[in-house]
Parts: sequence; C-alpha cells; structure tokens
Amino acid sequence: MLRLRVGDHVLLLDGSGREYEVELTALAATAAQGVVLASREGAGEPNVRLVLYQALIKGQRFDWVLEKGTELGVAAFVPIVSSRSQVRPSAPSSVRLERWRRVIVEAAEQSGRCRPARGITAPAVRGGLCGGCWAAHPALGGGEEYY
Repeated sequence: MLRLRVGDHVLLLDGSGREYEVELTALAATAAQGVVLASREGAGEPNVRLVLYQALIKGQRFDWVLEKGTELGVAAFVPIVSSRSQVRPSAPSSVRLERWRRVIVEAAEQSGRCRPARGITAPAVRGGLCGGCWAAHPALGGGEEYY
C-alpha cells in the first residue's frame, strides 16, 4: 500500500497525453490537494499505433489480454469471431464494458502510459479480417465504439 504524505511529489496523468508533476499540500481520507509544479507531454506512448484484433475467448482471459496489451502499447482492441471461437458475439453488458474500461485504465496507469487504449469495438468480423473491414473499423477512424 502506498502511503503518501504532505510534501510528496506524484505524477498525474489526464488521459489525453499530458502528465503533471504535483506536490501534495493536503491529504484526507477521500481527497487530496496539491500544487502543479510542471506540465509536459507524456513520454510513455509508443511511436507506432498498434491495433490488436483478438479472437473472443472465455472468462477472465479477455481481461488479461486487455491488461497485457495495454501494458505493451496497444492503442485499440478489436474482438473478432473466428470459426473456432467458443464465445459467440453479443453486445457486451454495461457491467462488462465498465470492467474492461477499468482494466485498460489501471494497466495504462501501472505501465506509465499517458493515454489508455481507445476502447473496445463491436465484435462484428466473422472468420477473420476482410478487405472492407479495415477502412471502416472504428479503431482506424470509422464505425462506432462501445466506449
């Protein structure tokens, strides 16, 4: 467990690529106050934009893929359905989407990334990738994302 004290310096990320060095000035059980000492463009992002097309898998394994992919620098995740997928696609529940979002954000924070992955898109691709799927996909600027 991390025990912070008044006067400690922390690095805060805003999720858009900026990071802030902050000196803590007051601490309470549920809140903290601080003074921004420096603001800069974050350095924790890879130079390439990596989109991971991942076959749907059972249980908590997809959460693990989100966590490790985020830590490795994946910018967006696209679940796909292959001929051997054991999980059939459906719109994810709001609870599952929130869990996935939390896994991605926590992994980004843990690995020092300034921007978490963009999100999870609809599992609409069947049997692998087709030529038209690339350009229209939300991870590449088209279509729609779940969050």
